[in-house]
Amino acid sequence: MTPSLETRASRRAASRKDGGAGEEIGVTVHDVARDLRRDVAAVELPLPIDGAEDAAASRDRLLAQLDEHLLPRLKELSSPAVVVVAGSTGAGKSTLYNSLLGEAVSEAGVLRPTTREPVLAHHPADADVMAAGPVTELSRVVQHEGVPRGTALLDAPDLDSFVQQNRSTAQQLLEAADLWLFVTTAARYGDALPWQALARATERGASVAMVLNRVPKETLTTVRGDLLQRLREHGMTDVPLFVVPDVGPHEGLLDPSVVQPVRRWLTMLAGPDRSRAVVVRTLKGALGALPGWVTSLADAIDAQQEAVHVLRRRVTEEIPAAERLARDAVAAGVVAGASVEARWRELSGTVGVDRVKVRGDRARSTRRAGRAREAALEGLRSDVVDAASRTLAASGARVEER
Repeated sequence: MTPSLETRASRRAASRKDGGAGEEIGVTVHDVARDLRRDVAAVELPLPIDGAEDAAASRDRLLAQLDEHLLPRLKELSSPAVVVVAGSTGAGKSTLYNSLLGEAVSEAGVLRPTTREPVLAHHPADADVMAAGPVTELSRVVQHEGVPRGTALLDAPDLDSFVQQNRSTAQQLLEAADLWLFVTTAARYGDALPWQALARATERGASVAMVLNRVPKETLTTVRGDLLQRLREHGMTDVPLFVVPDVGPHEGLLDPSVVQPVRRWLTMLAGPDRSRAVVVRTLKGALGALPGWVTSLADAIDAQQEAVHVLRRRVTEEIPAAERLARDAVAAGVVAGASVEARWRELSGTVGVDRVKVRGDRARSTRRAGRAREAALEGLRSDVVDAASRTLAASGARVEER
């Protein structure tokens, strides 16, 4: 039904002689992840048993995680850490994004959906190490001096955009990112969407920071405290939280002082060593989450195989009953009833198939009469075959119902 999810790492390692630290096991993490991706892609869950639909969705997410993040990142660790600015419609992501860069790089406005094309900005000095991959393929890539070296800022479409393509792109970009900068507002931080997105980040081991945008000054303390409590309840006590006060109706960029805490934090992540730490931390989280994903998928495969055994056993147990039903129906004369009997009577009257003279155990007849009877009996044969087929099908149907 499906190949084993076991990677070939252990078998490769066992096949090599111990050549010391220089040779090690001869298998990189990228090799193992690539083997895992191949095996996961080959998994099929054809039986609609309980849990199969959820397992299929989990398999698809695991494939996305491998394709969008793990394999590209393992292939090129030196590429800048991708920080995706994500959130729901109207959260002010693009305005925050542009304000962090000090320039309107990504389209922002009141019409929804605003962000139609993802924008990936990186420092010009990182151009040589900015590796091509899912993020660069889905985004408009720009070079900007305002991006701290060692990082790349990505403005993603709305997670709840009413345009399906935007939602799909946003999910792909989230899977590909090294760090999520999730933006929500004082009015919407209690919605289901932020916590669903944060749960997905936790599930795949991603590093996360949160921006609480447009917070009225008079409720800032209360809202911040409530959000921190919610983060604790979700086991996310170490998630950095930035609060951006509500500045009222405005156009263009936010005042630099408003976004300075976020910019300072991004700058702290910059530089080859520190940004590499972000990349490695998320990689470790993602790799650490893999055993749970694979074990869950393996359990689903075991459930499918057990269901196959049960079905095969049930079918095997019912075969004798089907045979008995068919045999009893034939013995009861069902096959020779109705149409077959009517055809026999017709042939008896017109062709005389039942009036054959037998002498010395031999049928005596002229060749012409024999050919006539043979042609007439072909129609009878067809009627018998049809009646027998209907009898067997009816017997099988009754067993199938059981």
